[in-house]
Amino acid sequence: VNVRTGEREQFSEVRSGVGFKSNSSLVLNFGVGDAEIIDELRVEWPLGGDTILYDVPVNQRLVIQKGEKPLMDRAPVAR
Repeated sequence: VNVRTGEREQFSEVRSGVGFKSNSSLVLNFGVGDAEIIDELRVEWPLGGDTILYDVPVNQRLVIQKGEKPLMDRAPVAR
């Protein structure tokens, strides 16, 4: 997942099968400072294709699944 706010770009990934009887979180968090909008959020799927969202408001939870409309939870997010 790539997140771009202005000139700043961040990258993180969800990884599965990290170790014996364990896995990593399916939740990614990005700190965007004083930005109020994420200019571009790009999910690159492992088997090809991408999901791109533009002008995404910050301080919310998004659930993104390939081929489906993203679910946005605009309830206040703890800081």
